[in-house]
Amino acid sequence: MSDSEGASSSGSFEITVIDVNRPPSIPFDPVPKMVETIVPTNTSLSWSCEDLDGDSLLYDVYLGKTPNPVLVASGVSGETYKPVHLEEGARYYWKVVASDGEDETEGPIWEFTTVVPPVILRIVSDKELIVSPKVSIDDQALNIPLDYVAERDQTLVVEIDELQEFDYRKPIGDDVRVSFIEWDDGETSPYREILMDHSLKLTARFSVTYYLNIATSARYEQEIPGEGWHDEGATVVVTAPKIEGYTFRDWDLNETYGIVCGEVIVVKMDCPVNLVANYTHDCP
Repeated sequence: MSDSEGASSSGSFEITVIDVNRPPSIPFDPVPKMVETIVPTNTSLSWSCEDLDGDSLLYDVYLGKTPNPVLVASGVSGETYKPVHLEEGARYYWKVVASDGEDETEGPIWEFTTVVPPVILRIVSDKELIVSPKVSIDDQALNIPLDYVAERDQTLVVEIDELQEFDYRKPIGDDVRVSFIEWDDGETSPYREILMDHSLKLTARFSVTYYLNIATSARYEQEIPGEGWHDEGATVVVTAPKIEGYTFRDWDLNETYGIVCGEVIVVKMDCPVNLVANYTHDCP
């Protein structure tokens, strides 16, 4: 050894190194974040932690619905833990204790609140319809079928018109009538209030009638028997009228043209029907 004046000296020195373990850092960066709300019930808990000595860390996880959470997992090797079951709309407290095998470091108490999932009101028809009946939920006009998302324990006002008419097919004019009968739970009122404490499916029962419009290619001013409203599935027998100076030729039924079946035709009322009797003018 030497000093600034050039003087020097030599000798032997003994250095003792003491290996002192440094404990893990305080766990930080929690997920869910502190006081986070609307947390899914299938969430995983995660955190971060460091060890200045580079030691491998194990964790004990504490979780509960009181500020003093209980041990739910010990010796967790990673920085994540998935709870077995979390309740909806519950506040949870949790903490992590980190260990490097010699020392432990306890983290702070964190908290989060799980989500209260929405409930769904599903409204459908008891039969397949060619039109979409309307229903009102809290004064909002909607079409059946529908899925309406509501908050849990919300009361919904549901209204449905007892008679609804639709213009489905040319010529212009209403040709479908849908009449409300009842709900599948036995309620017959078209107005009801529903407490949405759980998801619910309602089926509306309807009766349906279709309009049979009958026309002729030749001028004919009288009403032809069979024209009018008929129940869904009914069969209607229609006879082409005698028109002076004309000979009956064939029928047009909706988009099917030139049906040759004689002057009498049987119509199945599975939808609105526009029926035309076609004639040929008789030459003098």
